[in-house]
Amino acid sequence: MQNPFNYNINELKKTANIIRQDLISMLVEAGSGHTAGPLGMADIFTAFYFNLLRYEWPYLSYSLCCYGASWIFSS
Repeated sequence: MQNPFNYNINELKKTANIIRQDLISMLVEAGSGHTAGPLGMADIFTAFYFNLLRYEWPYLSYSLCCYGASWIFSS
């Protein structure tokens, strides 16, 4: 089963911006944190989570991300 959200590109953009706003709110509340990685990767993770990953056994998707090396693995 493909991801049940099945967002179109405009919905994905809006969702990524909401995630960015939430990230900024969390960083302000914490008083510190790294901004570039999470804000820069919001589009990629939004596309993965809300459009590409699968959620039904045995077809679960797995993804692994490393900010430092700037690479992503997804299967």
